[in-house]
Amino acid sequence: MNRVASTLPMPLIDAEALRERLAAGAPTVVVDTSFDLADPAAGERSYREGHLPGAHYLHLDRDLADHTPAADGRFRGRHPLPTREPSPQR
Repeated sequence: MNRVASTLPMPLIDAEALRERLAAGAPTVVVDTSFDLADPAAGERSYREGHLPGAHYLHLDRDLADHTPAADGRFRGRHPLPTREPSPQR
């Protein structure tokens, strides 16, 4: 059964569905993208305090946004999506 949340900021999958996937050995990647605009370190700090085994943390500013100006030098926004080109592994 697919238990995907219908609205954000809820998780994309509920705990029981994740448990079932892991128990079944289904290929699964768990990514924590918690972020607080008022305290940009809060999400990573919370992740370091405790997370699911094997989970990864991606920081909004550092990992999920490309702060490179547009070709014409324009500001592309606070959190513009990265390009499709592969980024170096961290």
